[in-house]
Amino acid sequence: MNRNQIILSLTLILSTYLCYSCNVNVEKTELNYNWEELVDIELTNWDMYLSFKHQVGYDGSPPVDESNKEIKPIGLNKAGYNVFTTNIVNDEIIINVSGEYYGCLATKKEYENYHLQLKYKWEKKNGFQE
Repeated sequence: MNRNQIILSLTLILSTYLCYSCNVNVEKTELNYNWEELVDIELTNWDMYLSFKHQVGYDGSPPVDESNKEIKPIGLNKAGYNVFTTNIVNDEIIINVSGEYYGCLATKKEYENYHLQLKYKWEKKNGFQE
C-alpha cells in the first residue's frame, strides 16, 4: 500500500467512526419570528438610489456625454423617475421595477442576523414568469 492509499483508508475509517459515534438527538422546534413587513404601497421603509440610464452593452464604468465629460449618477431619493413603483395584485403589494435606469432599493433601517422572505417574478412580454 502506498502513502496515499494509507491516508485515504485512515480518512474513510475515521469518517465512518465519527458518523456512527455521534448520537445527536435533534428535536424539531418551531421558531416564532416577529416578522416585520418592509413593503408598503409608498415604499416608506426604503431609500431609492439611481445611477445611470440603462444602456445596452453597459460595462459598469461611468458614461460620458458628447464632450467626453463624465455623467454624474442621478443620486439618492430623486423624485420624478418612477423606476420603483408599487401596485396591489391578489392582496399583495408588488414592487415594479421599470428597468429604465440602473438603481437599487435599500432599507432605511439597518438589520443584522435576519431572515428574509420574498417572492419575485421576472416579467415577460406577454405576462409574468415565476
